Amino acid sequence: CGGGRTLVLFDQHAVDERVTLERLTAATAEDLQQGVGSLACVPPIEFHATLGELGAVEAYGHCLRRWGWEASCRHAQSSRLGVVRVSRVPCIDGRRLTVQDLREYLQQLEATGGASGAMPGAVSYVLGSRACRTAVKFGDALSPSRCAAFLRALAATRMPFQCAHGRPTCAPLIDLARLQSIETLLQGNKKKKKRPKLDLDALREKCRKKKKEEKEE
Repeated sequence: CGGGRTLVLFDQHAVDERVTLERLTAATAEDLQQGVGSLACVPPIEFHATLGELGAVEAYGHCLRRWGWEASCRHAQSSRLGVVRVSRVPCIDGRRLTVQDLREYLQQLEATGGASGAMPGAVSYVLGSRACRTAVKFGDALSPSRCAAFLRALAATRMPFQCAHGRPTCAPLIDLARLQSIETLLQGNKKKKKRPKLDLDALREKCRKKKKEEKEE
């Protein structure tokens, strides 16, 4: 990383989870746009909705259709409530989404003004769970070529720095250039503080002289 100057640790599970999530998201969105994975409600489902939810259905119908919902609304006279009629719902990875999932998405659209166009929370949860289950696990042995393939795939994702559940995919450990400069400095200090070599012959001669002096006394 950084021209080979920084040592970075990658979480193999988080990396594979992020790559898998974005692949599943793209495939799911494409299927839903083609009508695959959107189920007809027979009979249609109706629920009483707030004015905010009714407004979201009217303003962001294109977002609902993108994720497999078809809904219309009817305002009630002299009331703060109306009725939303749902004729199609998405089925994500075998799970048919509920009215509550739709209401949460309407609240999401209302809160963001529809600006994000973000994935519905229920869709994110289902796809994130599947990505987690199918990703490589901690401790799984990976070949260098497979590691390289994971990193190339990660670099192509929209959000490469976190997994489906927000855990970091990588962490910088140390600047190798800085480490080298520290090692060079320490080696230089060792040379400066190098102890003089012990002269054993001189030490023996000194001991003989001392013993001789003690005998003479």
